[in-house]
Amino acid sequence: MIVYKGTELDYYEGSIKPAVLKGGLTKIESLSDRTGLVSTQFDLPRTRTNELAFDNVTTEGAQAEAFGESYISLEGNIVSTGKLYVRGYDNKNFKCLYIGEDTSFFYSLKNKPLYSLFPMDFQFLLSDSNVKNAIENLKPRTLGEGISYHYGHPFMSSLATDGELKRGTASPYFSVRHMLYKMFKDEGYNLNSNFLDSDYGTSLDYTCFDGQHLSSNAFINSGEQIPTTNPFSVKTLDLGTAESSNNSITVSSYGSGSSAGKKYTLVNDVSSLKFRGEFVLSKGEDIEDVQIIVRIFRGLSFRYYSNQLLDNGGLLQEGVNYFEFDLTQDFLTGDDIFIEADISLKAGSSYPLSGASLIVNNFNISHDNASGGDAIYFGNYISKRSQSDFLKGVLKQFNLVLDIEGTEAYIELQDEGIEPVGSSPVALPSISDEDLDITDIILDKEDVSVDYIQGSLYYLKQKLDSTDYTDSISTLPYQDWGSYLYEVNSFNKSKAEEYESYFTALYDGDSYSLQGFWKGDYATSFDNNISSRFRSTGVFDDTLSVTFTNADNSTTLIDGIVNWSLPTCFSQTYKKLFKNTLSQRRNNKILKVIFKDELGTLVSNRRRYIINGQVYKLIDWAYDLDTKLVKASITMV
Repeated sequence: MIVYKGTELDYYEGSIKPAVLKGGLTKIESLSDRTGLVSTQFDLPRTRTNELAFDNVTTEGAQAEAFGESYISLEGNIVSTGKLYVRGYDNKNFKCLYIGEDTSFFYSLKNKPLYSLFPMDFQFLLSDSNVKNAIENLKPRTLGEGISYHYGHPFMSSLATDGELKRGTASPYFSVRHMLYKMFKDEGYNLNSNFLDSDYGTSLDYTCFDGQHLSSNAFINSGEQIPTTNPFSVKTLDLGTAESSNNSITVSSYGSGSSAGKKYTLVNDVSSLKFRGEFVLSKGEDIEDVQIIVRIFRGLSFRYYSNQLLDNGGLLQEGVNYFEFDLTQDFLTGDDIFIEADISLKAGSSYPLSGASLIVNNFNISHDNASGGDAIYFGNYISKRSQSDFLKGVLKQFNLVLDIEGTEAYIELQDEGIEPVGSSPVALPSISDEDLDITDIILDKEDVSVDYIQGSLYYLKQKLDSTDYTDSISTLPYQDWGSYLYEVNSFNKSKAEEYESYFTALYDGDSYSLQGFWKGDYATSFDNNISSRFRSTGVFDDTLSVTFTNADNSTTLIDGIVNWSLPTCFSQTYKKLFKNTLSQRRNNKILKVIFKDELGTLVSNRRRYIINGQVYKLIDWAYDLDTKLVKASITMV
């Protein structure tokens, strides 16, 4: 039985194109290949029940696509929850695709920027006293909604002897664990993770600081209504009063009546402006795209113009839609900024729009001339990645896998590992939940020979922060600092299969020296999309005297709590987190098995299987809803 938005759909028993569910973990042939649950395309009949359930997508003028919450059950047992897509239709059938919760979860995060985890009123006053206090009391601080941060410098130990610390070189670092827990909570899932809850997992911090603090003017819950009842060219926005202590932008009224809005005047010279905000759409089938338009005037003279569609290409979804963009120019004191919005209707739609509501909310204007006492927005210290990309990057960096069952989500190591830190590292469990003996229900099995000659070398590649910093980096192939070269066998070593991290490395080997991150007093500039990095903070029970240079160039000796920032690169974590997984490529065969699963309860990414006393893990599997047969590839653990 397939249920779509509460309606049981008519389903072909013994269909020519049945629904076959597919899933898996990491393929032994390719570490990068991680598969969420998805079906093959299958047919559903064009019955009246199905037509109504799919909102009559076949009627003239309707979109030939529908998607919504669904679940699949057998004999009253829910096999999977997820979403069903209607991708098209012909005279007899709907062409459908089903995706499981894990796959749909990534889809839901695709258009959510990482900074949206941080409400725009999560701000920090950038002053000498606040920064010094934060460093001297370096403990995780909760900002609410599960977000925790540290504030300080990644190289406290080196600063004690050969450097100085100042307001501009200290930055916030955010708890990876708290970011992920909030990510899942916001989507309605309860996250469970022995890995993230371990000493190592709780010590992982993340930042994307590029050496540039940005002053933030946050307009929280501005609630500016964009007209959807009458046509208009552009609407000058009134975002309200900035909810921060900054005086870097002044706000004044502009225009009157239906044209009333606000202008935003720069108090100081700046060279870049960053705009972030949200459109909240209550009903969006008539609206195709929205543009944010920025016009900047110097006196009465037109200075600059920019228009920006939403991040997803301008197409709006019901609910929150995000946008962000940067302007880089020489903006001077007294320049007036006008922010406008424009909407476009879908073909065939006309004013007035019935029931449509479009609101501008939570707008943030930041610039690069932050001074002492200015409020800074923590979301500016996060890369421009989507939440989906960040989650994928974390899974890849630490050899983790995601499994979702209903509203319960699990993030764990693919295979058993060891904490990469501590004098007495603790064993870390895998994703496995329980072992199931399937010896007596196997219908067929076959040993599969792996062609190792095609994959003799495996290269775990760690990106570097900067291409112009080459100290301690070998010029030999596959010897980038922070990376690890794994030899599967002795054949065909001319080329390695690469497994590349989303994130950059911080440290040079066991000496923890600088690795292209810090030059002089301030950081070099990096690509904000690439130069995002982790650190693992260690000891918090020791202090270190560090010279802090105040804005007036006076110095203060402060006691910064030592946060030994440990490497998170592949060369340091391979033996602890990846070794068991990669050794399977060298030592194990693949076994293909077929067995019957009448209720759809036997297959799970979190389950290990026993055959004749030997324990196996899933690589990939396919489950036919008609025949109830499972075809799976498994390997020894």
